Amino acid sequence: MDWSEKILPCLLLFMCFTIRYEVSGEDCILQNPKDSHKSNLLNSISLLKGSKFVSSSDHYSYVVSICYDFSKGKHPNASVTRTVIANGTATVLGRYNETDIIGLGDHQMLLTYSGGDKINDSSTCNNSYWKTLIVISCNEIADEINIDLLDPLNGGCFALFHLKTSVCAPARNSTFLTWFLVIFVLIVAYFVCGIIYKRYSEGAKGWEQVPHHEFWRNPLQHLMGCLRGKEDIQIQRNQPNDPADEPLLRP
Repeated sequence: MDWSEKILPCLLLFMCFTIRYEVSGEDCILQNPKDSHKSNLLNSISLLKGSKFVSSSDHYSYVVSICYDFSKGKHPNASVTRTVIANGTATVLGRYNETDIIGLGDHQMLLTYSGGDKINDSSTCNNSYWKTLIVISCNEIADEINIDLLDPLNGGCFALFHLKTSVCAPARNSTFLTWFLVIFVLIVAYFVCGIIYKRYSEGAKGWEQVPHHEFWRNPLQHLMGCLRGKEDIQIQRNQPNDPADEPLLRP
């Protein structure tokens, strides 16, 4: 059994595990999933997904998560909760399965969680439901992720937080990542397609399946050989002609 036959089952197992993880993983669900602009904005904060932050104000403690249920099912789909410090009573202020997001200029966006618990303790918001607004500021020089409660409710119908982070990079930095991914995909395609072709078309086995395997055995030696060849050609061009060859060179 060659090395490719040993690796193939491992690759299949890894792919199955990855697919299972993706299916079972949590993520924000947009209220309008067909809006491509909102989907792109949500993807731009993908590195924040799974993060959890804690803030406090007066007699309450707040837990804010990005696109996942930190309560492990205790409060289904809850991404933001408010807990009374004195008695531990928790109220859901927003759920990730009712998400909205809009851009606020080049470096800010507003993430909204709706679908919180019913409000029963406010004359102005009675019988409505809690929602949470998170202003996300993408700051290149921010050295840490922190979240602040801007409005400690005060009888309002929503909680407003400000999240400052350097994780969501500006769009201009995405060009390098795009080119890196393109080059990486091309390299992977080169090896995968080359191995498949040599294995099934030429019946190659082992290292012989690798495209240009002679080069990859010792790439430095091949590169040095190419450089020496170019130097020899340049030296021959710079050498004066042999006098004995003059009659042959003249018309």
